[in-house]
This record gives sequence, C-alpha cells and structure tokens, in this order.
Amino acid sequence: MSNLRVVVALGKIAFDVYLSILRDRGVIQSRSAYVFGHNRVHRVARGSPVLVSSYHPSQQNTSAGKLNEKMLLEVFRRAKKLAE
Repeated sequence: MSNLRVVVALGKIAFDVYLSILRDRGVIQSRSAYVFGHNRVHRVARGSPVLVSSYHPSQQNTSAGKLNEKMLLEVFRRAKKLAE
C-alpha cells in the first residue's frame, strides 16, 4: 500500500490501534498528541497517510443518534478530498 494517502479509523479502538502501530514503528513519539473525535483530521507525520477519525457505525451509536448516515458520508467525502 505504498500509495496510501488517507486512513479512516472507524471508532476509538481503531484510532488507538493505528496510532499504537505508528508509535511502535517509530513514526510518532506518543499517541497523546492525537485526540479522538468525529470527522477529525490528524496530520500524523510527513510522508504518512492523513488520519481521519470517526465514531464507529455500530447499532449503539446509530440508534442513540450519536452517528447518522449524513455524518458518516461526510467523513468519507472528507477522506476522498484529502486523498486527491
């Protein structure tokens, strides 16, 4: 995946795991500089894909109204724009 430009993390667990991988590979020093939030853009390191975080599209989040279809589509529209 040498042409990877954007990573979308669906949920805080995915977000934390991705940042842990970057830390373990020496790409970042610490995860603490990155705060999870919906539709947030994180420029991790020069030459690394941009990270976009999103609430997880679980039934719990969609039923409670924390995440809806429009919100999730906005995440992927943003990711597409960042990848161009």
